[in-house]
Amino acid sequence: FTVVVVFWSIAWTILINQDVSYGTALFCSRVGHATASVIAVTWLHFTAIFTGKFGQYKNLLLSLYGVVLVIVVFAFTPWFVPSVGPAVGFRYYTRPGPVFHVFFVMYCIVVPLGFVPLVQKITGSVGEERVQFLGFFWATLAGFAGGSLVLLPVYGIMLPQYNLFLM
Repeated sequence: FTVVVVFWSIAWTILINQDVSYGTALFCSRVGHATASVIAVTWLHFTAIFTGKFGQYKNLLLSLYGVVLVIVVFAFTPWFVPSVGPAVGFRYYTRPGPVFHVFFVMYCIVVPLGFVPLVQKITGSVGEERVQFLGFFWATLAGFAGGSLVLLPVYGIMLPQYNLFLM
């Protein structure tokens, strides 16, 4: 999970760099968002294993990895990200294609779903274990809050990207 987050972070950092070329920005947008689809599913996978609930999520995870495979197949085509252009003070920002919408819906469902086994584990834990799970919950919630808000300008919601400091 965390290795995939690193790849997204690198791609995103290059994309929003003011000195990068159009071609590099487009490539990094595609890589970054394709990687974000993997982040969503590996997040659920991780929390399912971490909380001992993998068996309950196994079939769903297989289906979700299938969706990720479709997204990755289209990642370097205009069907996923046809172009990049200016938004919220950045020279280049993602313009979504039809497959991007599939990614967006999946991401918006799967990331919150990944918190479900974590919350269940917190409510069933006591003492030091509970404190550790709570700390992990709040840290990852802050990271996802910061990272997920970068999707809003893609859909024309021009929220200034101060949320990047949460990551």
